[in-house]
Amino acid sequence: MSQAVFVLLLLLVMIVAFASGKFNFGLISLSIPVVLQATGILTAAEAWTGFSNTGILLFIPLFMLGTVLKKSSFLFRLKKLVAKLGSTRGGHIKVLLVFAVSAVLLANFMNATAAIALLAPMIVALSSEDKSFSRRGVTKWCADIANASRQIFPFGLVLAEYAVTNAKLEAAGSPYRLRILDPILSKTPFVLIWLAFMVFFGYRFYNKWSTADPMEESMAKDSSDSEGKEERGTSLSPFMDKLAYFLFFGNVAAMLFGTMFTNIPILIWAFMFALTAVYVGIVTPRECIDNMSWVSLLLAAGTMPLTTAIVKSGAQEYIASAVGFFMRGNNSVFALSIVFYFFASITTQFMSDLASKEIYTSIALAATVGLGLDPRPVLMAVLIGAFASVLTPMANAGQAICYGSGGYKFIEYIKAGLIPYLVYTVLFIVYQPIYMNLILK
Repeated sequence: MSQAVFVLLLLLVMIVAFASGKFNFGLISLSIPVVLQATGILTAAEAWTGFSNTGILLFIPLFMLGTVLKKSSFLFRLKKLVAKLGSTRGGHIKVLLVFAVSAVLLANFMNATAAIALLAPMIVALSSEDKSFSRRGVTKWCADIANASRQIFPFGLVLAEYAVTNAKLEAAGSPYRLRILDPILSKTPFVLIWLAFMVFFGYRFYNKWSTADPMEESMAKDSSDSEGKEERGTSLSPFMDKLAYFLFFGNVAAMLFGTMFTNIPILIWAFMFALTAVYVGIVTPRECIDNMSWVSLLLAAGTMPLTTAIVKSGAQEYIASAVGFFMRGNNSVFALSIVFYFFASITTQFMSDLASKEIYTSIALAATVGLGLDPRPVLMAVLIGAFASVLTPMANAGQAICYGSGGYKFIEYIKAGLIPYLVYTVLFIVYQPIYMNLILK
């Protein structure tokens, strides 16, 4: 059996194992690098790269800072705000709008994973104050919004995407080039409509679960503990409470702007603030460890080397052959856009969304340039499809956080995001001809 076939079969086995619900998710994830190294498909460094990846390691300080926020009076104040908003006309929608805007801004200024990690303690406060909001529902809802609405503003990664894509177009010998706003205009208009759908209608698909929330007992304990606290809603002294605010929100500001104006990596900024909180005594090491979602860490780190294995084994050639089979000689740019969108949006559910984007970008570029077609709409379709990473916990590290802390059944996770994914897809299909024929021309 070739390595490429073995990797594809391993991917299938992983999906079945997750879907069965019979095995611990961390155990499944931990088995993947073991198998990939044992079979010689990947070296030890490649197989275990997820455990040294800065994006995965970023989970640790963000969970620590979530503990800091939990001990401060912020969640107590947020509960009062939620109660006040909820009592006004349209209060339910107003609360959802606050969280949706927060998820979009954090995902675009930082990334989807950081958005979920930073919002998680606030969502706990929301659900404990208003029982009509499911903690798991709001968390998954925010995760899907954060993932699908990335790169809709003209800064940061969007500008990098513009520059990198043009470099690839030039290297491939294509005469076409993106204008600076093309990546934004390829998705922002229809994503804004999708966001309105999510706020006004989409949440109902996330608010019903057949299994109990594993954090429910802990939330109830936190609620009873808070009743014994003084009116400020925290056991911290006034000075330490203010310091907790500074460390949490100062970390957000440092992660947003520190990398713009300094050479200090985002991981170092996060650890600086998190470790300071421990050293000054706001939180204890035990409290930080207890609030870690270790399953989330194992899930994200263990599944990451699958991407390397797909590329290194040549499994992407099978994917390219499948694209050719589905096209059946149809050389329409619109048809290519739709096919590549579906391949990217399906593959991204079972591997890193960024890796899915890179794999299909290469295939799409080669296919369109070889046919003498305009690659730009197809490349944008790949980008949009890859970021539709909303159906499984393997799709994105932020989704892994939700899954690891939520105690979901695998099928529940798919069902929750399915309707929003389908609406997102329909909006893309409707908007793509407008983008191609009116904006790119």
